[in-house]
Formats: sequence, structure tokens, C-alpha cells
Amino acid sequence: MRNEVYRYHDLLTNHFYASTRLISKRREKSRGKYIRKYDKPQTPYQRLLVTLNAESKRYILRHCDECGANELLLFVTMISYT
Repeated sequence: MRNEVYRYHDLLTNHFYASTRLISKRREKSRGKYIRKYDKPQTPYQRLLVTLNAESKRYILRHCDECGANELLLFVTMISYT
């Protein structure tokens, strides 16, 4: 049962939860602090689509656009409390 929860939770996380990724980090010597630069927030699914060729992208879009955030969240909640 736990594997099923994680399987759907991973779908939810990869498709609908955006995160930032660290691009650069440099130390400012005068203050002793680090200056960090991040890219714009994207989901792991969006990052994947940028790197794929056209044929792979069509395949992924055809098979992965069926999942909706509300349905996945409801399903994960129902499974985890059962």
C-alpha cells in the first residue's frame, strides 16, 4: 500500500509542484556571505520537456497529460488514510 501512495505522490510532485534550481553560488569576500542565483520555478516535468526531442515530447505529452492535480491529491489522501 505504501508503494502505491508513493507512486501517485511522485506523479503529483513531478507534475504540479514547482521548485527553483541553484544556478550559481559565489562568496562575497568583504561580507563573508554567499550570493546565490536561482532559475525560475519549474516542475521536474517541465524541465524534462525542455531537454527532449520532438518525438519523445509528443509521446510524453500524450501519455502524461491525463493526470490532474486534484484527482491525484484526492487519491493520495484516500490511500494514505486507509
